[in-house]
Amino acid sequence: MVMVIAVAVQRLPALADASISHAWAGLYEITPDANPIIGGAGGLPGFYLINGFSGHGVMHSPASGRIARLHDLARKHRVTPETLAAVRDALTIELETLRGAGERAHILASEIAGAAAVWRKAADVLGAARTQAATALSQATTALIAELGMGGGRFEIAIEPNDIPSNNRPDPQGGERVEFLVAANAGQPPRPLRKVASGGELSRISLAIEVAALGLDAVPTMVFDEVDSGIGGAIAEIVGQKLRALGAKRQVLCVTHLPQVAAQGHAHYRVSKAESAGMTQSAVEVLGVRQREEELARMLGGVELTREARAAAKRLLADVI
Repeated sequence: MVMVIAVAVQRLPALADASISHAWAGLYEITPDANPIIGGAGGLPGFYLINGFSGHGVMHSPASGRIARLHDLARKHRVTPETLAAVRDALTIELETLRGAGERAHILASEIAGAAAVWRKAADVLGAARTQAATALSQATTALIAELGMGGGRFEIAIEPNDIPSNNRPDPQGGERVEFLVAANAGQPPRPLRKVASGGELSRISLAIEVAALGLDAVPTMVFDEVDSGIGGAIAEIVGQKLRALGAKRQVLCVTHLPQVAAQGHAHYRVSKAESAGMTQSAVEVLGVRQREEELARMLGGVELTREARAAAKRLLADVI
């Protein structure tokens, strides 16, 4: 049986003369089973050695070295010989990319330096604005917390330079770190608000900050809980007035047990609990004017609604509505 041992994959123009063409035609007639391989080579003339006696064939053409090289490269890159051209193209592109790496690195370094300069300029402008705003906000908030039952207290804003990270990456928040400090009582040093303020103090300080910065932020809804903790009487009425002023431009929700605060609301909702089918259920009910008077009287006088409590509730509402 005749066996094709190897196929030359490159055109050999020097061999494409009449004698070789004649020999090719004779070889094709002898080995018709080589047609698929020859067709794969594009039907180009090549040099094939056919040995049908020993079962071994040796290619004596220079193409044999190229074929061996192609197979070696295919094994090296773990691909088939047919895809070597694609591998070559990919490596060529990668090489071109690496050749320009130094120049691109220089360009990127220049762009980074330029961006850092722009950031530093913007950060300096922001820092100056923060310093100016911190002074005004500290003074206004300190005055307001005194009105809200924290006489002798002090509110301050500390602005400290940011620690430069190891990667020197600019901080999108600017070049400073801002910390709110508060002294709840006279004679105390100011300490971080997040560490020392109680629930009620935090609510009142938050209210004071929002009133001081009214119209300067875009917060649409605010919720205050325990804002009336530890206060009563005239202070409670002032807290209610501040909440009402804030509610003129924002949606403000306040949980309160003080009638002086509740009376200042633009609307009054009563939250109640009741047992039903062995379960406790909560209900929220909006109150009309008459119901509101009754609720304020209950908050003023307790379980039994007296004539005096109802009269006091009417006075509270009359000052507001």
